[in-house]
Amino acid sequence: KNGMKLVRYYHELEKKFLYKRASWISQTNTDRIQMFASDYPKLPSGILKVVPNYPPQDWLRHTNLIKPDGHTVIKTVYVGSLSLKDTFIKEYCDWVLKQNGKVYFHIYAYNLHDNTMDYLKSLNTDYIVFYTKGVEYNKMPALLADYDIGLILYKAHTKNYKYNAPNKLFEYLVCGLKVFYPDVMLGIKPYLTENIIPLNFKNMTSIDAIFPNFKTSVASASDYTAEDAFKELLHELQ
Repeated sequence: KNGMKLVRYYHELEKKFLYKRASWISQTNTDRIQMFASDYPKLPSGILKVVPNYPPQDWLRHTNLIKPDGHTVIKTVYVGSLSLKDTFIKEYCDWVLKQNGKVYFHIYAYNLHDNTMDYLKSLNTDYIVFYTKGVEYNKMPALLADYDIGLILYKAHTKNYKYNAPNKLFEYLVCGLKVFYPDVMLGIKPYLTENIIPLNFKNMTSIDAIFPNFKTSVASASDYTAEDAFKELLHELQ
């Protein structure tokens, strides 16, 4: 209701023309399809589907199946847009600094508010590196495979983020990373494994408390591929 006028116009067209003609309507997770069904209870349930946004199967070939033993430093990474208001970027950077070199943090982002850009550039530490040009999507798998943990940092101020399992969750997993995410993001809970770790970013403990015996074993995520997610849709189209 408070969004862009053009988006509201398109949505009116969807409601008036498209929905009653569609044989397939999908959302990216179960929470979202349930909320959609609640908004449009007259639509037949059989046409409502869940189709996650998973990365291409080709990304699996970049996974480091063997990572060096005896890590003395845990390498963490964030890829995507950032803001001091809507993400826990400052809280996480403060925590990294408190780990005194046990954790490194690399940031690949270019879609930033000025105050967020200024903050990241002001950090004078070898433990945190900010790459202002970000990274191209097709270069992400080779890049991510060199890290141990991928970060999701949204504060989940809106339903859109609260019930979101963001693309980067699966991109990190397919590339063999573990994932830190805010415990307020309820949309990630259905995917929880030992490699997906919910945290309270306002009150984080030490890295030794989070990982008493950190293991660099690669996360297993071969099911999180676009080819797998689209099987049912491809069958329907055929």
